[in-house]
Amino acid sequence: MRWPGTEGIFSAVKRIFGEGTKGKNIKTMAHELKRRFWAYDRMCNYAEA
Repeated sequence: MRWPGTEGIFSAVKRIFGEGTKGKNIKTMAHELKRRFWAYDRMCNYAEA
């Protein structure tokens, strides 16, 4: 069972930034994904203000 809130966020992030990562190892991939979600959160907060 999936939570609808997270599915929408994941879909939006993939739509904006793309599905793949450029990192070669797990550490750099995780860092890149954290930055994507951080940027998405910043954009949402900016849009609300």
